[in-house]
Parts: sequence; structure tokens; C-alpha cells
Amino acid sequence: MGFQHLVMEGERSTLTTSLPAPECLARLRGITAAASVGSTDQRRVFYGFPEDLYRQDLAQRPLRGRISERGFRVGRRIRVQQRPLLLLSSYRMLFATWVDGKFATDGSATQVTVTTKVFRGVGCFWLLVSGMTLLFVSATIGHPSGWPALIFPAGFIGLGIIARLAASNDANFLLGVLKSTFDARIVPS
Repeated sequence: MGFQHLVMEGERSTLTTSLPAPECLARLRGITAAASVGSTDQRRVFYGFPEDLYRQDLAQRPLRGRISERGFRVGRRIRVQQRPLLLLSSYRMLFATWVDGKFATDGSATQVTVTTKVFRGVGCFWLLVSGMTLLFVSATIGHPSGWPALIFPAGFIGLGIIARLAASNDANFLLGVLKSTFDARIVPS
């Protein structure tokens, strides 16, 4: 896995299925929770929603996102942990991988073109961190006592890389779920 792939993703794949596009949409809607389900999951855990019901809901709807007749955008649903981990694990994963997809029918088969992506704000994050690093480096040149200040940009870079590593399997997970949901096969490029 290259650095660019780890940081921004962006792979395109094509799935082929014998199911018609409306059936694919119906199946996808059946396993996808609303895009805003993260805050609902947080409230469920905070107010003591039974663990077995929550686990069952996650198993039935492992994805979250938006689906329309034109296409879809889905991501992996992140499990919210109970306290004391609640504060550390109930987050909106800015670095999570999302899949954008569009349907096209060519006679007897439906082609689903999917592209893995990371939220566009991640590019702004990396630009901000790079700028902050340059600013700190230029401010510390000639000031030997100022070098410890570089720990701040290094910390942000480390957090960004750790977050992307945590989501590094998301693309494979999402493609696997879509492949099994649509009874599809991946068409080699």
C-alpha cells in the first residue's frame, strides 16, 4: 500500500451482477443506515441501549450513507463503545473510506462502478498540517531552543497516519459487502 493510497484512496472498481439496478438499490437500502446514524449510535450507547440489540442492528445494517436512483455513497458504520471508552471511541471518522457508486445497465447485466474516497476535508487537513510544519520549521531556524515546538506538527501528522491506518481495511470491507449484496463479481480493469 503506497503512501498516496493510504492517505487519500481513490481506487475505481467495476462490479457486474445479473440483478437489475432497482433490485440492487433495494438490497443496498436494506443494509444501509442513514448517514447521520453515528449520533444516534452515540445516544443509544450513552442511554444504555441493550448491547445485543445494538450488535444485531450493526450486523443488519453494517453501512451508513445515502442512496438515490442515480447512485450511492456509503461508508462503514463505526461501532460506538461503552464507557469509559466512550470519550475515546465515539467519533466521526473524518479519515474513513467512503464508496461512491453508479449503476449502468447493459442488456442482461448491471454494471456498478464504485470509487473509494476519503472525505475531501482530509486534503485540507494535510495542507494545513504541511503549512503548519513549514511555519514551525521556519520559526525555529536559528533558535535551537525552539525545536521542541515541532512536536505539534509531528503529532498531527502521526494522528492523521494512525487514523488512516485504522481505516486501511475499509475499502476491502466495503467492496466485499457490496459484492455479496449484489451477488456480483469484480470485473478486472
